[in-house]
Amino acid sequence: MDAPLSNLEQQAIEAALKADWKQALILNQQILKKDSKNTDSLNRLARAYFELGNFPQAKKYYHQTLKLDPYNQITHKFLKNIST
Repeated sequence: MDAPLSNLEQQAIEAALKADWKQALILNQQILKKDSKNTDSLNRLARAYFELGNFPQAKKYYHQTLKLDPYNQITHKFLKNIST
């Protein structure tokens, strides 16, 4: 049985807070299968890729976030960090 979306989101946040980036990656991917326009999850997924050193994937998901939310300050901040 699939976990409810809100439960997955809480688990994803907890994984990120613990810096368990591999688990955060998995959980956010599960969330996006259920809700592909979840900008919070896209940001968390991008951050997980960033922390794991996969900058091309991080950029990809940050850009997806901006397509849905062009004024997302978190996304702009991290894209700037990746570029420098």
